[in-house]
Amino acid sequence: MTDIVRLINSIKRRTSSARELGYDVLFVVLDDLDVLADSLETALRANAGQATYIEQLQDIKHQLELKLAKPVVPDFEKLARELVDNLVDCGGLDEGVKEKYLEWVEKTCRTAMLAAAPQEVDRG
Repeated sequence: MTDIVRLINSIKRRTSSARELGYDVLFVVLDDLDVLADSLETALRANAGQATYIEQLQDIKHQLELKLAKPVVPDFEKLARELVDNLVDCGGLDEGVKEKYLEWVEKTCRTAMLAAAPQEVDRG
């Protein structure tokens, strides 16, 4: 048992006995008060340190939430047009076929992005 635990138990015993005997005053050894004061100061310093650490962790959490909250979603139609224009020779194609290419590229890009995105698992 640590000094503070012994001191707490001793004070509790003495206050209980004093109350049973009808006393409302209890004399405590100065050394006991020193131990109690030192322990309280140590606890206060530890709490202050933990409070600062908690604030730092909350700031980090907030920054991470901001980064994860809104993923950047590209303009799939614009991306599809650029891909088709740059990769496919559309000179001899009619507009219907070109539009099919555009739809396919847009759908493929969207599917790839969604597949790469983290998925939530329903643990219901």
